Amino acid sequence: MHPLVAEYYERWVAPDGGGKLDLDDERDGFKPESPRITKNENSQLFYVMALYQMERAGIMPDRANLDFFRMLKLSEVPKHPGLYYRRYMDQGIRQSHDNIVAIAAGAALFKSHHAKLIAGYGHMFGWCYNVQEPLVWDIRTCLQGGDIAFIKLCAGYIPTVWEMIWLAIGRAITGNDAGKINLSELRASAIKKLDSFPLKIIWDIGDLIFRIRFGKDTQWAIRQYFYREGKKEQNPIIEISEMPVN
Repeated sequence: MHPLVAEYYERWVAPDGGGKLDLDDERDGFKPESPRITKNENSQLFYVMALYQMERAGIMPDRANLDFFRMLKLSEVPKHPGLYYRRYMDQGIRQSHDNIVAIAAGAALFKSHHAKLIAGYGHMFGWCYNVQEPLVWDIRTCLQGGDIAFIKLCAGYIPTVWEMIWLAIGRAITGNDAGKINLSELRASAIKKLDSFPLKIIWDIGDLIFRIRFGKDTQWAIRQYFYREGKKEQNPIIEISEMPVN
């Protein structure tokens, strides 16, 4: 295992499997038997981002898929396949579209069934992912059309034309912000893992506009987002992102 990857797994992943932003980004779980979890609320996103950077550099370990599956197993809502808490046992906060997108992207990376589970749940419940009891429909937990398109693509389904247009426009007008660029690039990296699909020309137009705006090198967004001023030890994701493409 590459030394940076070993360091990441040993020190920068919380016991529940979520990605940490700082070495002290960890706290006790929500029940006595729960593993420690991250303080940050998008640890599923950060972990999947790390996986894609490892894959990009050609240093992703064999254990990566099993750790991804374990993280999802720990965070799944009981009796509701395709619905996941942000962190293990965290029923006190709504799930975010960032994490849902990340889980689907991880499914595309490992060709797993989890995106299909997310799509199936979304289809039945109006694409809303409320994890707070009671599990009633809540507009604040609903995905927008672009994310619906992305979930469908990762699940192997065909989005509607309007959903694909929404996804492509979102790609094209991505804000000049490190967090937004990172999430947009995660979607793009996942889509590259997919076979050719109907309506791909719509995505390609949005992707072309994005590349014209930002160029080919957007790894600076990884560095900018994960860098912590004043910290002696920085997240290995930064160094991994600076490695040449394998």
